[in-house]
Amino acid sequence: MPLMSHPMEETLLDAKNFVIRFGAGDLRNACVVDLHALLERINPGESVEGQTEWLEDLARWLFQRGPAPGLQPGESRPSAQLRFLLDVLDAMPQQKERLQMVVARVFSELNYVRLFTDTGLPAQTGFVAEAWERVVKNVLPEPPVERDAARLLYRLFPSASASRWFDALAPAMQQRLFETLAVPQGPALEPVMQAMRDAAVLLSLRVAESGTADDVRERCLDLTVRQSPFLQLPLLVRGMVGAGEVAKPLDVDPGVAVREGIGNCRKLLRKVLSTLDRTGISINLVYRLEYISRLLDRLYAMLSLLAPPSGTVTPGAGYRLLQTFIRGGVRDRGLTELFRTNSRLLASRVIERAGRTGEHYITSTRGEQHQMVSSAAGGGALTGIAVVVKLLLTWAHLPVLIESLAIGFDYAGAFVTMQLTGATLATKQPSMTAAALAHSIKETGDAPDVSLLVDQVVRTVRSQLAAIVGNLGMVMPVVIGIDLLWRLLLGHHVLDAAYATTLINKHHPLTSGTMVYAALTGVYLWLASVLGGTIENWCVVQKLPEAIATNRSLRALIGRERAGHASEFFTENIAGLGGNISFGFILALLPMLAGMVGLPLEVRHVTFATGQLAFAGLQRGAEGVLHPDFLWALGSIAAIGALNFGVSFGLALFVAFRARDVHAAQQVRLLGEVFRRFRARPLDFIRAPADANIVLGPIDDAPARPADP
Repeated sequence: MPLMSHPMEETLLDAKNFVIRFGAGDLRNACVVDLHALLERINPGESVEGQTEWLEDLARWLFQRGPAPGLQPGESRPSAQLRFLLDVLDAMPQQKERLQMVVARVFSELNYVRLFTDTGLPAQTGFVAEAWERVVKNVLPEPPVERDAARLLYRLFPSASASRWFDALAPAMQQRLFETLAVPQGPALEPVMQAMRDAAVLLSLRVAESGTADDVRERCLDLTVRQSPFLQLPLLVRGMVGAGEVAKPLDVDPGVAVREGIGNCRKLLRKVLSTLDRTGISINLVYRLEYISRLLDRLYAMLSLLAPPSGTVTPGAGYRLLQTFIRGGVRDRGLTELFRTNSRLLASRVIERAGRTGEHYITSTRGEQHQMVSSAAGGGALTGIAVVVKLLLTWAHLPVLIESLAIGFDYAGAFVTMQLTGATLATKQPSMTAAALAHSIKETGDAPDVSLLVDQVVRTVRSQLAAIVGNLGMVMPVVIGIDLLWRLLLGHHVLDAAYATTLINKHHPLTSGTMVYAALTGVYLWLASVLGGTIENWCVVQKLPEAIATNRSLRALIGRERAGHASEFFTENIAGLGGNISFGFILALLPMLAGMVGLPLEVRHVTFATGQLAFAGLQRGAEGVLHPDFLWALGSIAAIGALNFGVSFGLALFVAFRARDVHAAQQVRLLGEVFRRFRARPLDFIRAPADANIVLGPIDDAPARPADP
């Protein structure tokens, strides 16, 4: 029913008349009925607390579910209900005036300083403290508004969907909304502007406090404390708001001086960031740098109102700032954003050492590929020995914890020996080579140079194949040799018939959990590389290499030069040692811990599985290995290898791309180019060129890229 121009307001306040007039007489339309109840309750003479609660109820009504009157195609329900509200208020001028009185009263009574200084900004200067603060906010009941503008704004827009709706509100609807509410303008905004000036001073003081913290200052020692732009910023801001002496010549505009000060702070932040690869990253330092950056962003945004460059406030500047506060109020409760903003730099540092190590695992020439096979053969031999030791420990029937720890030492010892002797374990490579792939990203505009990445992927795949061939090609002869020696000394095979059958059944790809366990083992491989990078980063942050090189007791014992060599050895190998030891104990302890809570988790590693099945096949004999159950188990080796490699490589590549800010669209583009290369030249993924100067190049008819000089 079309709206009447001048209805009798007293008549419309009757519920039935209201529904007939605005809801086509549908008494079941909750949207219309609830709006009538809200308008009937509005009371300009009520306390501020009661009025803020009424505004909360009105905002909740905007987002309530149900049919919205006059909903148009493509229009959101909140937008339709807002338009309906404005139409109703236009038809009921007395209620509209009461609403404006409520808004004016609440507007004048609120305190805005915390809205400007805290909303959308971290409340603590430490990652753990801030994470805990957000958990508490989500678990405990909301405190009363108590005339706090920040709390009221969050009550009005408590969800990400509400924030997105407000961001997408059409400009015409924005203007109509503010006109209906009669939001104060001009001189009436002076209390808000004064609160904003106070907030600017507080923000600058927080920047100074965090920017002069020890972990920041020690990364920019070429500046004295008095020269720090972080410390100078509060003086500039106080000069701008008229709360102190200007720290610039009088002929410099205070707003310009503050903008220059913010720019100097950002330059110093970038300088500190550039040192992190050398000095290491602590999670609280990453958080502190992000905290300072967010403070500077907020202060700069407020300058559009406090000191506009042209001297006149740009239309819409206040609305844009309000949008920032609404988004920030929602973000203050979310842990996702907190982890996202802090994870990129940490990911970058964690993969940094793995990336440098991974470069040694990527072969470019046929000679290097042959060396990889030889290196992997050594890894296969050590794996065969580790399998026998693990079987002996299992047969000893030790207490569960002691047995798991002993197996962990067995695995870790084998992996560390591989590292120190230059041997290679194929499935340990993906997490390292994925990090090296990230290092090959060359930015060309907004996207990485995919051709370079494709070349790296090709080299990585054939390097992995070479390592797998070396591992499996050697583990079987070693197992055969051990079994022959065992029979010579003890008169029987390493495994008895019952245990051999148990192992074969455990590796059946269809009737056991082998595929799931193989994928989980890929996760363990990736996790070990992350732990290795984390351990290396912690050692750098704690300056352990420098401590080893300068330790007076160590220098007195082995000499200054050898202490230096020990420091270099520690620096070059700590990531690998940390990752290898972590992987060994993960493989041994996680199944035990899972078993304690009833989860039957096991490990399926392609090289260990091959060794175990080789022992089982030797026990079965020539006829037994042709039995279907053994053939099924033997066929699972390829699937185990693919899952070990694919899962660990995929997770590591995801982290590497996260560290380099490679977006999903660019990742899909890379995958498509890899498939194109495989269709065009599949042998490139198997066999390396004889000469490093032979470049794979593009797959179309364009000339190949010239080789590097």
